[in-house]
Amino acid sequence: CGVASSALVRIVGGRESNLGAWPWITLLFIDVHGNGVRSPLCGGALITPQHVLTAAHCTFNGNKSLTPDAFVARLGEHDYLSNDDGANPVDEPVVQIHRHSDFNARTYLNDVAVLKLRRPVPLNKDIALICLPYGPLQTDTYEGKMANIAGWGELYYGGPSSASLQDTRIPIQSLDTCKESFKRTSITFTDNYLCAGSLKGDKDACRGDSGGPLMLLDQQERFTIIGITSFGRRCAEPGYPGVYTRVAKYLDWIAQRLN
Repeated sequence: CGVASSALVRIVGGRESNLGAWPWITLLFIDVHGNGVRSPLCGGALITPQHVLTAAHCTFNGNKSLTPDAFVARLGEHDYLSNDDGANPVDEPVVQIHRHSDFNARTYLNDVAVLKLRRPVPLNKDIALICLPYGPLQTDTYEGKMANIAGWGELYYGGPSSASLQDTRIPIQSLDTCKESFKRTSITFTDNYLCAGSLKGDKDACRGDSGGPLMLLDQQERFTIIGITSFGRRCAEPGYPGVYTRVAKYLDWIAQRLN
């Protein structure tokens, strides 16, 4: 897991990704109105050939929970409006949604879900698994480390989505920094949350990158998913880092749902 064929060196302050740079990135097409029209609304990450890790809030429309048939997961995509971008995407329907039963739609606590695909996707140079944060990364705070985010969300607040995958590197912030930034909100920051992003307000995940992975390169040069994009204050708002679900806190919960 965690190895991309393409070397590295809707995201704010980012750039278009190299083709195949993030082979576990999943684009979730969701039919929110039940009229058969699916739009690219969230991201996710492939953690087994048949399971995608995403945010629980991506499985709701308002307070109505969506059913699996509203979802199609696309893997191996680069530019979803182009057929000659060099990508070989695979679409797989979702057959089961495991959303965290204690997800709180007000504070976004436990914003985690596992989607089961109809059948396992083929793993190749375009589609690969991302590692889960076992071992030393399970207890690491990651503070001060640089992580990567990638997605198709808005390029700036209120702006257009990007049809091609974007990525950027952002610093992990301390929980204290996060508490300070969001002190006027009703959110109690526990270490179930993880904060990342530039406090200068130039790089952040944006709406539409929800559910996508916050990725850290580990000692073995493998990418690990340490966070799930959850929420923020608008996009790249100065003084407000983005907030992520801390995956290490949910490893048991995730493992129980990969049957």
